[in-house]
Amino acid sequence: MNISEKTLKLLWGKSGGKCAFPGCELDLFSEDGSVIGEICHIIARKKSGARGKEQIEEDKMNCEENLILLCRNHHKNVDDFPDIYTVEVLRQYKKQHEENIRMKLNRGKPWNVNFSQIYYMNIARIGMFAAQQGLFIPNEIENNKCLHSLGWELNNIMYKIKKLIEALEINTGELAGDFDKLKVGQFVTINGNFYTKNVPSASDVCANKYHATGDLKNDAHLHRKYGLVKCILTLNPRWIATTTAFVGFKSGRLEVAGFGLITSMDEKKVIITPYVLGVPKCEFNWMNLI
Repeated sequence: MNISEKTLKLLWGKSGGKCAFPGCELDLFSEDGSVIGEICHIIARKKSGARGKEQIEEDKMNCEENLILLCRNHHKNVDDFPDIYTVEVLRQYKKQHEENIRMKLNRGKPWNVNFSQIYYMNIARIGMFAAQQGLFIPNEIENNKCLHSLGWELNNIMYKIKKLIEALEINTGELAGDFDKLKVGQFVTINGNFYTKNVPSASDVCANKYHATGDLKNDAHLHRKYGLVKCILTLNPRWIATTTAFVGFKSGRLEVAGFGLITSMDEKKVIITPYVLGVPKCEFNWMNLI
C-alpha cells in the first residue's frame, strides 16, 4: 500500500488514533506503542474489491479522503458487507468521527507550555495530534527504538518537539481535583508531585527487555490522589528521554509538568496518557530563555 508519510500522519491525526466505526473508538495504539489499527480504502483499489465499482482517479486512490482508520474487526466487517457499508456510509462515518475528535480536543482553555526541560515525550501521540493542525515532525526514530539510545541526536529531536508544542493550539482542562468538569478524550494540564512506580532502568529499555502487560500493578506509571480519586499517568518507558529523566522516574516521587489525554475515568480513578512531561517552569530556570 503506497501511502505517503504525510497522508498517514494526517489520517491518524484527524482520527485521533481511534477506530472510526460508530460506537467503537477503540484506541489503535497499544500501551507498548504498537500500532493495532488498519487502514481501509473507502473505494477499493481493485474493481473486485469492496466498493470497487465506484469511479475514482488513480492518483486519488491512496489520498487521505479515500482512507478511513478502523480496528481489525470493523475493517473486516465493512469489507464483508459492502452493500450495507457503502461509499456514502463510510464517508459519513469518517466525517462524523473526525468531527467528534475535533470537538473533544477543543474542550477546555488554551494551554501554555508549562515545562522548561523535557523528560518524556510520546512522539507518536504528539505527531498524531500535530497532524490535525497541519504540522508534521520528521520520522527520525526507528520502530521500537527508545529515545535514550539516540545519543547526541536526542538533543535535536527534543528541540524540535519543544518548538512544535509551542506552535500547537492545545485546549486543556485543569487536573486539579474537579473531575466533574472533565471528560474522556479531553486534554488536561499536568502539574504537581506524583509517585513513580514500576519504571525500568534505561539499560533494560534500550535492550528492549521491558514489555507492558496491561496491568498497572506491573506497568510503569505515575500516580497521586486528588481527594478520593486516584489519578494515574501511564508511561511507555521508550519515550523517557535522558539519563536524568530515568533517575527521576525511578526516584519514587517526582514533580512534573506537561499535558496528556484522559483515556478513562470513573468515580474512583482517572487514567491519562501523557503526551509530554518535564521539569516545571521556574523564573530562575535558564531553560526558560530558550
